[in-house]
Amino acid sequence: MTAALRTVLGNGLRLLVAHEPELPVAAVSLHVGVGYRDEPVGRSGFAHLFEHLVFAPRAAGGVDHIQAVQALGGSANAHTRPDHTCFYETVPPAELGAVLALGADRLRPPEVDGPYLRREVGIIEREIALTIGGRPHGGFPWQVLPPAVYRDFANAHDGYGSTADLAAATPEECRAFAARHYVPANAVLTVLGPVPPEQVLDVVREAWEPIPAGVAHPRPALDDTLTGSTSHTVRRPGLDQPAVALGLRLPDAAVARAEHLAHVALVALLDGPDGLLAQALRRAGVRGVGSRAHCGLFGSPLQARHPDTVVLSARHGPDQSGAAVAAVLHGALVGASTGRLRPAALRAAVARVATATAVHLDQPAVRCASLGLGELLHREPGLLVELPRLLTAVPLDAVVAASEELAAQQPHRVELVGDLPAVRAS
Repeated sequence: MTAALRTVLGNGLRLLVAHEPELPVAAVSLHVGVGYRDEPVGRSGFAHLFEHLVFAPRAAGGVDHIQAVQALGGSANAHTRPDHTCFYETVPPAELGAVLALGADRLRPPEVDGPYLRREVGIIEREIALTIGGRPHGGFPWQVLPPAVYRDFANAHDGYGSTADLAAATPEECRAFAARHYVPANAVLTVLGPVPPEQVLDVVREAWEPIPAGVAHPRPALDDTLTGSTSHTVRRPGLDQPAVALGLRLPDAAVARAEHLAHVALVALLDGPDGLLAQALRRAGVRGVGSRAHCGLFGSPLQARHPDTVVLSARHGPDQSGAAVAAVLHGALVGASTGRLRPAALRAAVARVATATAVHLDQPAVRCASLGLGELLHREPGLLVELPRLLTAVPLDAVVAASEELAAQQPHRVELVGDLPAVRAS
């Protein structure tokens, strides 16, 4: 495990420094405690919009942040998720100081006027058109499943956002959003690489500590529950391979960590070409199928606050009922809860996921961001990088209990269908 030195600056910024002397690169991540679930009603997509806005040049005629990092020989990107926004870079170690100084601007209000704001909204509209409208299964299931599972706006709305909401945003609203969320007291900065921690700390204190602290506002509880099962249908013109997804609720990792990890191990058994979902679908004769099981709407566990979602999904033939395919998916859970789980199968599934996770974490940028996210969401920097080891310690009886708990839930369903006459939506 990568150990991280944790320091809290005078303005409340949490700094993690993981010293890995043998690395040929340095990685930096900044996690801000704001995501889709923090957006005000009527401004869906605002967190994603702001991810774009903070890349803005900070001086007349200047270049944006990504261009500046690329000019130093590095790479940079960002993403927005339900409970956080992450900015991350990989840079030559000699340029770490320059990149850290540049990154401090993200926690200073961007100078956004009307024309610049409209330009960025236009970029997001094109991004949505390309990644959602331009792909038959774009945004499935993360974008369309939440309204079937949750009731409250924070959990249920589309995190990509309404283009009408975004077009109505004003520079004044952007400044208010920055003042509330993009402040040191609501952020974690992580640095991983060969530069000695004392040098990193000196640079960060010089560039970041003068920024006013702001306030880390308490984040409200988001646990809302829909009674009974629900079903939503989303139509996509020209879609020739329908899909269906089920959403079920995960235990709260903050108060039931062992149970949460048992659900993650169970999902490992369900997923994959030889997982329990694929086996059940083959037995049922479902054709043209591609099944998935994962924890979290974006496919990774422990990367959101409670409530979080177990997702079971499959693509299927246009002559097959989405409701029938969903019943097969849920039946795999029922089968697992009635004694069909085997220790050897659990060990193999967990080993596969643990190995894939470890390989992913071998990338410096991923390891760096995982430390920062563990601190931001769980106050445990090492939690996400320790996940492979934690999963291998989950006992079979805990996985059986997890399958019983999920099988007892009434699943919420969303179907993605085309306009072909043969498609039947339940």
